[in-house]
Amino acid sequence: LISENKRDEFYDKKFNDLRYDYSQFNSALRDISNFLNEKGTRCYELRAALLYGEAGIGKSHLLCDLSLHRTHNKQPTVFLLGQHYEGGSPFKTIKILLDLEGYRDSDVLGALDAAGEAYRSRTLIVIDALNEGVHRDEWKNHIKAMLHDFSKYKNICMLVSCRTTYLRYILSDQVDETNIVSIEHYGFQGYEHRAAEKYLSRQGISKPSAPILAPEFTNPLFLKVCCEALKKNSQTTFPKGLHGITKLFEFYVNSIEKSIASAKHYNPDEKIIIKALDNFASKLFPDNLNGISMTEARQLINKYDPNISLGRALFDELLDIGIISEDMTYDENENAIPVIRFTYERHSDQFIANKIINEYTTDSVKDLFSEETEIGKIISSNKYWRIDGILEVLAVIIPEKFNLELFDLLPKDYLNNHTYQFLELFSNSVVWRTSNSFSDRTFELLNKIDEYEHEKTLEILLRLSTEPEHPWNAELLHKNLMEKSIAERDHFWSINIAVADQEEDEGSSETILRTLIEWSCFGELNNIEEERVRLCAIILLWFLTTSNRKIRDQSTKSLVRLFSKFP
Repeated sequence: LISENKRDEFYDKKFNDLRYDYSQFNSALRDISNFLNEKGTRCYELRAALLYGEAGIGKSHLLCDLSLHRTHNKQPTVFLLGQHYEGGSPFKTIKILLDLEGYRDSDVLGALDAAGEAYRSRTLIVIDALNEGVHRDEWKNHIKAMLHDFSKYKNICMLVSCRTTYLRYILSDQVDETNIVSIEHYGFQGYEHRAAEKYLSRQGISKPSAPILAPEFTNPLFLKVCCEALKKNSQTTFPKGLHGITKLFEFYVNSIEKSIASAKHYNPDEKIIIKALDNFASKLFPDNLNGISMTEARQLINKYDPNISLGRALFDELLDIGIISEDMTYDENENAIPVIRFTYERHSDQFIANKIINEYTTDSVKDLFSEETEIGKIISSNKYWRIDGILEVLAVIIPEKFNLELFDLLPKDYLNNHTYQFLELFSNSVVWRTSNSFSDRTFELLNKIDEYEHEKTLEILLRLSTEPEHPWNAELLHKNLMEKSIAERDHFWSINIAVADQEEDEGSSETILRTLIEWSCFGELNNIEEERVRLCAIILLWFLTTSNRKIRDQSTKSLVRLFSKFP
């Protein structure tokens, strides 16, 4: 939105160091507003923006923070919730909420425009969560007309938010790049470790004593629920060993169980929530992976409600706490269908995979992908993409439970035709397995990956490098690197490390190399196992072989901190 002649100057000044400090994000947004006001920069005619992202990613929090900052600076701002929309013309709802029902639309808009002109700052109208409320269907009939009416007033602009899965349903052909700017909110993605550390410290929770690797930590809502559970249990730190995805979700569900048990007055040992969610998951696979109707979901879950007359129904509790959510899916004719699903797709995959595998024994699991089974039918029909998340979880559970590799159970002809996809599957799942599930066969598969994508192999080894008693921790890398000549080592290790810490793209995940350096330099060390420190130090020492001066310098500072604390 900034004109060409000022954009480069502003970017150089404000955005160069954003990747180092997530806390600058909000201040940068504020500086944009001040910059436009102070410089009087000519902007394009677009005066509307759309903020979209997944559930719980932080859209509402960001818009509230922005609105509070503007009102503090006496910049005219109107903040509205989509759930208050009463249908029909949006102006009708706006006037009701502003207690201006007796005035014409043009009078209200004229007043807002005048306020913007008087304060030398456009009046910002924020409408949060178009996807919420009983009348959300009607937005698609009025949003374009509202944008057109706003365009007549140069001192008014609008900012709306919407969950990603509702964009096609609510906005569809009503908006495009000619009348609205679209911005995706990634949550903490790209800054997982740094952002989680800041969030935890504000909540009075100690920083994790291990690098944060779970992608769920990019979602602020997930982190919030975990923190609330820790507080209710009078804990100030995450349980040790919370590195496997299975353990992570067990902790998450147990947190929700204890929270709802307190509200519904039942013993959390009854595992009411786990039973209800298991039953819900059983209805998703194989035909309803996108979700089931609200009516059916309500009936399935509420039949487990131990005290239906006490407080809110169990279904409403789960919906409010965020483990399930209302969403939108589409049929083959592009008709929108409201559904209830797990908020986190990985959580859904976890429940479904457990439901599938519980029906098998060590002997029968070899027939898991036969053409007679539901999952085998999906594989044989080349619809692997429908269940790739479920397969990732199975790739963790099967080695842990049966000491077999998922690859060895898949049909050979299909595996030969889809080698790369299943190597990707192995790469994404192996880091979440318990250490006793690794075998010589697992190492063979790792070497197979190395033939296709060496960088992926290094990423796996770095992710597991600080895990005590793990067969693939830093000791394995150290032994391998010590046996190589300098030229071999540079080719295998040093060059790849040098380029691994390129500037992270907006929205991309934080690199594991950056996570290790940041954690060792700023992470919590009071409750950490000394062996984890030793393993991290080994990796940091090997980082010193690279020609990247920045990595060497920061690794040195991290090593000084570790060795000072653990001489």
